[in-house]
Order: sequence, then C-alpha cells, then structure tokens
Amino acid sequence: MHFNIRIFQNIDDPFLKSEWERLEQAADVFPQSTYHWCATWWKHLAGHRKLHVVMVLGEEGKALGIAPLCIERHLGVSVLRSFPVHFGDFYTFILENGAHEKPVIEAIITYIRSNQQWRWARLEQVPENSVLARVFAEHAFLAKHMTACVIADFSGLDWDGYLAKLKKNFRAEIRRRMKKIASDHDAALRATNQWADYEKKFTEMVSIYRARWQDDRSPAKSDQELACWQEAIKEQFNKGKIVYYQLLFDGKPAAYRLGFVHQGVYYAWHTSFNPAFKRYYPGIMILAYMIRHFMATGIHTINFMAGDYNWKYDWSWDKRKTDNYMFTSPSRGIASTILNAYHHKIRDKIKNYYHQAMEYKALRTVSRNAILVWRKISNHS
Repeated sequence: MHFNIRIFQNIDDPFLKSEWERLEQAADVFPQSTYHWCATWWKHLAGHRKLHVVMVLGEEGKALGIAPLCIERHLGVSVLRSFPVHFGDFYTFILENGAHEKPVIEAIITYIRSNQQWRWARLEQVPENSVLARVFAEHAFLAKHMTACVIADFSGLDWDGYLAKLKKNFRAEIRRRMKKIASDHDAALRATNQWADYEKKFTEMVSIYRARWQDDRSPAKSDQELACWQEAIKEQFNKGKIVYYQLLFDGKPAAYRLGFVHQGVYYAWHTSFNPAFKRYYPGIMILAYMIRHFMATGIHTINFMAGDYNWKYDWSWDKRKTDNYMFTSPSRGIASTILNAYHHKIRDKIKNYYHQAMEYKALRTVSRNAILVWRKISNHS
C-alpha cells in the first residue's frame, strides 16, 4: 500500500483537526491523546517550539495515522520530540484501527530518521506494551525506562474481599484509620462529573494543592499552566471522561482526586490533601472511599498513572504495573551521539548529585536553624 506524508505546522488547520478527531473517536483513544487536549497544551505552553505534526495519508486521501511532534532546541541542537510535554502520561500515535497500524508507524519512523531538519528525535512516555514501543525497538531506537504505572485491580471483589488480598499491616491500618475518621468526623465522598460544578471548586482545589506543597522546592503552577488545565479539563468533563472526587470531613474538603474514566478504568491523574487534616492521612484514605464507590458503580481498576511510588503498590495486591519508556533515534553523528550519551547515561547521575546536594543544603539549613534556636534558649536561661 502506498502512503503519503503530510506535515502540519498550524495546530488550527481544519483538516488536521477533523482527521485527528475522526481517528480518536474510532479508536477511543485515551483523553490525553485527543486533538483538543494536545491542541490546548500547544496553544498555552508550547513556547518557542515549532509544530511538526506528521500525518500518514492513504490512497483515498484520508489519514491513517498522526504523530504529535514538534521541533525544539536542546543543548544547542535541533531536536524532534513528542508533545504534549509534562501534560500526558501515555504517548502514542493516533492510528486507524486495522491491519495497517505497523506499516503506518514504520512510515512515520522512516520519515523521522531520514529528515535533515533535526539531529535527534526524542519520544517520551511510550507504554512498553504498545505497538509503538515494539516497532521503535525493531528499528533500533534506544529505549530508556522513565517510570512505572501501578495498577490496582479489584474486579469481581467486594470491599472485604479486596482488603483481604492486601498486606496484613496495610489492611489493618486502613480499617483503623476509617474507624478514627468515623469517630471524629462526618465523612463523605463527593463525586463531581459536571464542568459547571467543578468550575466552582477549581479555586478551592488550587488552594489545597498550594497549601500542601508550599514547602516543596518545585515552583507553583503558573497562571498560564492553570489556564491550560481548565481549558483541557473542561472538554473532558463535557465528554464524561473525567471525575473530580472530594473526601469531606464535616462538609470541609480533606482531600481530592481528579482523574479520567476510560474503558472501565479510573486513571488517577491529580491529587492533594488539606494539611489541616493530615493526621488522618486523607490523601491515602480518599482511595478507600473511592474504591468502595467504584465497586458499586462498575469501575474495576485504578491505574495510578506515571510515578513509581511505594504507596501505590500498597493498593495493588498483585503488584501489577506497566512501564513507560523514552525512545530516542539511533546515533548518526556527533550531536546525536552526545545527546544519546547524555540522556541514557549521564543525566541520571547529574540528577542524583543535584538531589544529594539539595538534601545536604536542606540538612545544613535545619541544623543552622536548630543552633539559632538553641542559642536563643541558652541566652534566656
């Protein structure tokens, strides 16, 4: 079969939009791969990047596959990379269902490797069990593990049956905490699945998030990022693909979770808790209330999405997970050789040194403050 390649440098191109939406609806793609989600990120947060979406066309002129890609400068080198950046947990090409999936992916890979506009290609958060990952590997793309996505499966189980499969100590702790919450507060789980209702809670959600992370070294989300969030999320509410859960103590929000509902699975995307209730571990305990709710409403699995954290495995009785990888194009010159060495070997070592330095700096700050307090106490004694 003969394929044609068409490149789009305008995210608002009507043909790109219509074909992308046609493919996403037919394949029921994950919400973070939809045209609206990706286009919203591009409009708000693309920065100085240049759009370079690759479309594979069949003989009848219809799209068979779309690769959301862009060009940026990285360490002084022109690089082709996947998007959205830091706004999607599972990257994929948007493909027409059927026998042409692999040939279409190969046509895009051939284009990526043969083009001279960039020295290197970098595609992140590719699920290991996807056709895309398999074909990248077949074409000698270099793979690097990025993160795990932990999965909690409670299909066919009731609450007690599910708890019985979890670790004994964790199971006992959940039950103890639920009793403590019930004795101290009127606890309730509230689900919001309408945009108009969620919009009223958005400012409250941001306030809780900022209060929880105010001492963290990471910068708070900018107004531009929050505007991107609102626009992208609104569309998913309108499609019935996203739900906002709150754990309320006496009517006050103790914790929240914002996530996608897709093909019978809840994808836990964003969460935080109110520090005023931290003694009850509300960020963890909201999951207990949610899972009981899911069992009554037909959801059978939680995918915790990107982030390999121990607390997620506590909820996964079989320790199930999938892994996401970064794939980079094979070295074909000095620039790509250096970039592959940096991202596959050197970068993690630099990050480790940086975190160790930050921990040492934080320890020095704590020690210094403790000495100052001791001196004040000594001077007044």
